[in-house]
Amino acid sequence: MDVNVVIQTVISALTSSAIYILVALGFTLVFGVMRIVNFAHGAAYTAGAYGMFILGTKAGLPYVVSVIVTVVVVALAAALIEVALVERTASDGLKTMILTLGVGLMITGAIEVAFGASPVSVPPVVTGSLDIGPSVVPKDRVVVVICALVVLALLWAFLKYGKWGQALRAVSQDADMASAHGIRVKWVRAIGFGGAAGIAALAATLIAPVLFSTPYIGDDALAKSFMVVIIGGVGSVPGVVLAGLLVGFVESVTTVYWDSSIAGIVTFSVVIMVLLAAPNGLLGRSSARV
Repeated sequence: MDVNVVIQTVISALTSSAIYILVALGFTLVFGVMRIVNFAHGAAYTAGAYGMFILGTKAGLPYVVSVIVTVVVVALAAALIEVALVERTASDGLKTMILTLGVGLMITGAIEVAFGASPVSVPPVVTGSLDIGPSVVPKDRVVVVICALVVLALLWAFLKYGKWGQALRAVSQDADMASAHGIRVKWVRAIGFGGAAGIAALAATLIAPVLFSTPYIGDDALAKSFMVVIIGGVGSVPGVVLAGLLVGFVESVTTVYWDSSIAGIVTFSVVIMVLLAAPNGLLGRSSARV
């Protein structure tokens, strides 16, 4: 076995896993807090990538500034959508799924009309490569993995110790009881919905300098995040991390040693096998909560 190929595969898997985990965390956060499946989540990822294109490529703003502005704008826009639209149908899961699907399609369509279907790129944050043993690894992928780890740590600390993070957890466990204790459930839901979109946008800002973006990259991100949530267990943050690593490594290994088209088949086969062995996912509960 070629050590160089193994190292390259591991780095590629970690990069993919990092993005899948971040997007899936936002997806499971919305479900845990609001009990809805947000089909507009992929559109938030696409918006993040194109926000970076507008600010980083067209406007030429520094990378960090572009990331902050993009994430904040996407999160605020999502929170407004939740207050204006999603809140009105939140009691009906089917209506909410149709609503979020329509919103996602509108956002994707608007981006395609504005920028076309051709791939766009963002200037690289770092260039060059690192020598890891006999292998040469691009620095930009290492940066993506490190940044994702930092974001995961901050998100964990926010959910565990932050005031609004604790409120999110309380609402996910029992909204009525949380309301009885003075927590403004509607505000928490808006923050959760907007924060989830912001996490998806952040994931896109990390990978945008590495890969090309198209108006439909959110579709793949949504599908992968949905698989990660199902495998890990709906509402389980540790499960999302474990499942994201599993999906990223299965996909990368299959792509390297077989073919990218087979990777999808193998990944879906893993989903089926996990559900057959553990219907609630690897670390899931019978009732989802953050």
